[in-house]
Amino acid sequence: MEGNFRRALAVSPNNAEILHNLARVLFNLQYLDDAIFLTRRSLEVQPHDQSAWQQHFQVISLSLMVHSRPGFN
Repeated sequence: MEGNFRRALAVSPNNAEILHNLARVLFNLQYLDDAIFLTRRSLEVQPHDQSAWQQHFQVISLSLMVHSRPGFN
């Protein structure tokens, strides 16, 4: 699934929906930095998308929880 979104993004790099969906896939795979980057990018191209904003804050919250765990590099 990730590969399909990456191919679609290569064809349409400013498509907010593709950016957002790839961010969700990467979020679920725990690629949090990439998910944050893509969510921010989706907000840049379509700033009024409420679901993208919710995804952005969810990713940031999870990232902060994971990075604050003892022993996390």
